Amino acid sequence: YFNVINGLASSAGALIGGYLATHVPELFGYRLLFLFFISSIMRFLVVVSLTPRMQEVRGNVEAIKAREIVKTILRQ
Repeated sequence: YFNVINGLASSAGALIGGYLATHVPELFGYRLLFLFFISSIMRFLVVVSLTPRMQEVRGNVEAIKAREIVKTILRQ
């Protein structure tokens, strides 16, 4: 279901963006600039509203040092 919902949301976003690209007012002489402004505000609101609800679902998580990651990659 995850991929279906992502696909539908992506398609809906593209369709709405395409429609709004020709129907929004101009900002500094450009319609797409206003559309990107609206998009950034909406994304900011989603991040602000969903971030407090996020929780780590894994139990005890150990931090890995960058040096250990590089050693592991170079050994392969």
